[in-house]
Amino acid sequence: MKQKALLIPYNSKGEIFIQDRTDYKPPPWGFFGGSIETGESHLEAVLRETKEELDLELSKDDVIYLGELHTQYSGVFTERYFYLYQTDQETFTVLEGAGGKWTSFDDAAHLFARDNKLAEIKLMVEKST
Repeated sequence: MKQKALLIPYNSKGEIFIQDRTDYKPPPWGFFGGSIETGESHLEAVLRETKEELDLELSKDDVIYLGELHTQYSGVFTERYFYLYQTDQETFTVLEGAGGKWTSFDDAAHLFARDNKLAEIKLMVEKST
């Protein structure tokens, strides 16, 4: 089983900032974040991953825990812990992948190569904003 902590930057237009993973690693589009290291909480992981991938030094007070979703792809079970970062920052320094972009949940669904439970994630975001 894998465990991942993921950040969803969310702006006042109702858009999310997603990672362009083209030529980096599959899938081609996704959320910023990554694996939870041994002994690390999912909060600690999302803060570390945010620094590594977006060069943002966030604290626990900057993010809102949305909840977790479980997925299974190619026989691999993954627990994904989601955090919301509300911001109207227009650009980010993307350190991993080919960049990123602001998009609606509906447009993100067309970009993601596999079902990332976007409808459930959208509901989690809407409940916390």
